Amino acid sequence: MTGYRVDPQTLRSAAGQIADAIGGADKLELEKIAENGKVFGNDAVSGSLSAFCTTWELAKGILQQRSASAGEALDSAATAYENREDQNTMPQPSPSPGPAPQEVP
Repeated sequence: MTGYRVDPQTLRSAAGQIADAIGGADKLELEKIAENGKVFGNDAVSGSLSAFCTTWELAKGILQQRSASAGEALDSAATAYENREDQNTMPQPSPSPGPAPQEVP
């Protein structure tokens, strides 16, 4: 095979940890912070805070999408390794085929 030893459960665990980490980002509500920017009493500060929060909301979405893709890739890799192991451990046909017949001159 490849010479690598892979534990599919470890891959799935990593995928789950990624999902947990990106799920926590849903609780971050930067839009609400930007809405409260007017309390600073300065339009420039309010505008800058709004731009900052909008940028980070977009970045958060991109990070979540890419992290979800990475988690899905780890899960797919785990499945592929399990399928490969199953193929390598399949029993040989019984009876085993013998040598090919020899041609008679």
